[in-house]
Amino acid sequence: MLRRLRLLLLQARLIETGAKKLTQLYTKLVAEGSSGSPPIAGLDFTPATFPPALLAPLKPLVAFLRSLPLPSTHPSHPASHIIFNTLKEAQRGYADMRGTWNRKSLETNAKRVVDRAETLDGVISGKEFGTWVDNLLRIAEVGGSVAAGLHSS
Repeated sequence: MLRRLRLLLLQARLIETGAKKLTQLYTKLVAEGSSGSPPIAGLDFTPATFPPALLAPLKPLVAFLRSLPLPSTHPSHPASHIIFNTLKEAQRGYADMRGTWNRKSLETNAKRVVDRAETLDGVISGKEFGTWVDNLLRIAEVGGSVAAGLHSS
């Protein structure tokens, strides 16, 4: 019985360590997708969505992290609480990094829209503002889908 308990605790530590390493990879990919300079405002708006090349490996990683034992699904699993806290930290890190990146990106174009609104026809200004809002919603949709993928229920 004692041997079985030790084995169970060893397995829990292994799962916990693996979860932490995978969330480090997740954080690394998010940091890579949130680094650099946002697109420069020009005549065309360039939405700064999460880079598709990084989103491709991120989706299966998030799917796997969601399959790990959590208190709501495996209340008696010895590693479930630690895994849950690790995933919460990763989600918080995602929100911080992507929030900062998106704010910088949208700020540039928002300033441009406001500056041009003073000199352009109202209809043209309204269309530019509409394009900016479309980009804002697109960024929120992509970012929200990645964050929601990690959110545990």
